[in-house]
Amino acid sequence: VTIKNSRATNSRNSFRAEGTTHDVVFDGIVTYGSKDIYKGYDKNYTNGDGFIFENETYNIQLLNILTYNHWDAGIDIKADNVLVRNLVSYGNKNGVKAWGKNIRLENVLIYDNLKQRKPDGTYVDGMGINARPGTSVTITRATFVDNQAEDVKVAGGATLKLSDSIVARKISGGILLGKYGSFTQSNVVWYSPLGASGFSLSTNSLWSNPLFANWNANDFHLNTASPARARHAGYTYTTAVPTTPPAPTPAPTHPHLSGIANNATVSGIIKVGPNTSWIERARSVHYYLDGAKAGKYYEKPFRLGGSGGFNTVTLSKGKHTLVVSMYIHGSMLPVKFSVTFTVK
Repeated sequence: VTIKNSRATNSRNSFRAEGTTHDVVFDGIVTYGSKDIYKGYDKNYTNGDGFIFENETYNIQLLNILTYNHWDAGIDIKADNVLVRNLVSYGNKNGVKAWGKNIRLENVLIYDNLKQRKPDGTYVDGMGINARPGTSVTITRATFVDNQAEDVKVAGGATLKLSDSIVARKISGGILLGKYGSFTQSNVVWYSPLGASGFSLSTNSLWSNPLFANWNANDFHLNTASPARARHAGYTYTTAVPTTPPAPTPAPTHPHLSGIANNATVSGIIKVGPNTSWIERARSVHYYLDGAKAGKYYEKPFRLGGSGGFNTVTLSKGKHTLVVSMYIHGSMLPVKFSVTFTVK
């Protein structure tokens, strides 16, 4: 199976493979905005990946991939025998999370992946590459920059080999390398203006400013004087990787409901929910009847009363007001609107 030149946005998981799925190629793919929201989901560790390959999947290729702003990993790999070539991953909780055997990353740019704040105020993850126990990962020609907690993490029981790469950070509060398992390096340029205290290099690696073209603007091209350029280390930009698409058009101030019109007269069961043209963008919908909360829904079709609808016989005859708060992917504030209707 080959999936080419596609985009998946604002899903629970953009692409997921399970069972004995094998020999699948993804080429020229953009994923962003995955949030695995459902009733009772665990807010201590939020899920939602750009790609997730479960246990027993194998022989997967990901070529020319842009994956960003997911609640968990840009790519979560429990599969064995995986090749990732030409990847840009940022704004996730983990740029790449690896669990499987024989995972290879070639020419990858992984930056600005962020820690998740838990309800108790503590934080979790925020890794560039997060190599989990039991995995074996080989990475070459990678650039890891400013991943909030650890740019490279090798858990106990994991094996990671890194070569011809750059690992750099100018932000505080984290570390370049969390080495708890087996880690080897070759021809890696490491750097932080905060200093190299306690950091050890292999004999052919280097501590030096990689001289990015514009670090503050996330332009990680290398200046001609870059020591990494002379060593042929780090990510090479390629037009084969899709560019960031434009942001989705914001929802209008007053999106419409389906199943009811303003000033309508109704009786019996009504099936009220967001207009289908906005379903893709909603992540939860909260309903308030006459000022009292009447339910909240995290899954399509987000209908008042659930998929079967709402029975108006529970209401007194006469006029009522329904206020709807619809939370949209990519926004912390709800879109609010209301309708007035009469029960006969």
